[in-house]
Order: sequence, then C-alpha cells, then structure tokens
Amino acid sequence: MTGYSGFEDEILQLLNANRPATLTRRWLDWRYTQLPGVPPPKVFWIRLNDRPAVGMASLIFRRYWVNGEPRDVAVLGDISLKKDLRGLGLGRQLMAFIGRHLNSWPNHSAFVIPTSAAERCLSATGWTTAGRFVPHVFLMDPTDALRRTVRREWLARGIAAVYKRAIATGLRLTGPRRASLQLVDDVDETFDTLWRQFPKRNLILRDMSQETLRWRYIRHPDHRFRAAKLMTEEGLTGYLIFEVGQQDRTCRIHDILVKRPRDLRRMLVLFAQHVQTMGHPSSIRIVLADRHPYGRSLWKSGFVARPAQSVFQVRSAERGFNQQAWHLTAGDKDV
Repeated sequence: MTGYSGFEDEILQLLNANRPATLTRRWLDWRYTQLPGVPPPKVFWIRLNDRPAVGMASLIFRRYWVNGEPRDVAVLGDISLKKDLRGLGLGRQLMAFIGRHLNSWPNHSAFVIPTSAAERCLSATGWTTAGRFVPHVFLMDPTDALRRTVRREWLARGIAAVYKRAIATGLRLTGPRRASLQLVDDVDETFDTLWRQFPKRNLILRDMSQETLRWRYIRHPDHRFRAAKLMTEEGLTGYLIFEVGQQDRTCRIHDILVKRPRDLRRMLVLFAQHVQTMGHPSSIRIVLADRHPYGRSLWKSGFVARPAQSVFQVRSAERGFNQQAWHLTAGDKDV
C-alpha cells in the first residue's frame, strides 16, 4: 500500500495498459485530488518480486453525509489487472487485502460502482450490493428513433414534428409562473447557502458544498459542465449540473438538488424548455440510485425510467448505513 504522490506515472501506465481509453496525467491528478479535511488516497498494488506492478486498486476518500452527519467514505476505484493474469484469483486476493485494511479503519465506510466482473469479486470478499443506478429519459426529439422503425424519411420527420409541437405545448402550459432558470458556468456562495439549508436526515449523499462542486465540475480537465439555477422569490431554490454530448445528442444531468420536493418539477420543466430552444439535444438523461428520493417524481415531468444499468456496493460496520435513502447520481462516479 502506498500513497498517490510519487507513483503517478506507474498508475497511469498500468491503467492505460489495461483499458481501452487513454487517460492523461492531468485527468489523473484531478481524480486523486485530496479535498480539505479528508484523508489522502491509498493505492494498493500487486507486485511480482521487484518487477513493475501487474495490478492495483485505489481508495480515494470523499466527504459524504450519512443521516445528517459528515463521513469520510473511501471510494474504491481504478481496479486493474494485467490480462494474462486474470482468472487466477489475484483480484480476489487484492480485494481481501483491501478489506483487511478497511477493517482496521472502523470509522471509514467504503463505496464502489463496480464493473460486472469486479462486482462478483467484491461480493465474495465482504461487499454488499446496496442498490442500482436507474436511467430516466425525457425524449425531446424522436426523429432518430423513428428513422430506425419507419422506413420513409418524410414520415419519420412528420411524426417527429407533431411530437415536438405537443411537447412544446405541454411545457408551455405547465411552466411555473413565479420561477426562472439561470444558466451559469461557475458556482457561487449561494450554492453553499442552499447546501447548508438542505435537510440531510435519513439520507446518504455526497458533499455538495461550493468547494466540492467546483472541484468536481468547474475544474474538470476534460468535460465542460454548466449549472442551471432555479430562482424564485427566495433566491436559489435548486440547481442541476449538466453537459451536452455532441456525438449522441444527449443532454446529461449529472447532479440535481432542490430545497423542497415540489421544486423538482418546476426546475425540470424550465430546463426542458431551455433544452428545446437549443435544438441539438434529442433527449435529457438523468441517472439516479433506485432509492433516490426524486425517482418517483420524475415521471410527472415527462421522464421515463429505463432498465437499471449498474449496481453500487458498500462495505461498512456502521449500523444502519445500508438502510438510508441513497441520494446518488451520475456525479458520484468520477468521469
């Protein structure tokens, strides 16, 4: 077990040798950033004698709030093993090794969003599946989907035009009158004020203070995120953080927070109106944990739940850690 400092190049080389996408040192430094008040990251290695590492995994500590109390949760990631050594039980040994260290840190719970292969290994070494991530999609423009089912281009475009007019009418009739949406490229102190006022009891959620949001989104080395602020007579009442894909015409909401449950629909209707004026996105997509408090309300704003796409697992000796409502989104996975 080591820290991150001094091992950056070895981590980058091992990850790039065992993954299809090429990672950069800039991205890696961002990912391993130690935020104020939490322990430094830990890196666990598989080595054969004095040779370069053949496998690794990391624990990067992030501040979460559990039933209104702050916790430094160890987020497991960067699980990697050379292809010719897979299937020999080394991954399970590594997870057991990490588990023993977690047992020696009784105040630290652990969290992971695993691949299917890692999920089996983790389940065998003391990790518990706590829930699933469920995508919810608001269809703005069905043209692409209709092209796959309707052979005539003119017919696909005609049906899509009727659908888009109906959506525009529905959004206009249901739009809130005493609220507005502001699009910004940074997060200011009002985000901190909302976060302090946000009720955190009976929830497990990642820290969403101004400082954490700025690291996670504004300082991201590869992606450009924007924030949509719900403004009412009270000031900032909620926000969502999003990015628009250029290849798949999807607008992805990565994080979302509202002061009161009734504010969720108001913000999503206003945001859908904004996305419609952009012209390019064909859908809005948000991924939530299956027990997320907002999940049941999304359909009232036109979002349709799709089949669950992945699980998240935890390891904790804290009683009741698994019984809270998980306020997780796509923002809980570093991209």
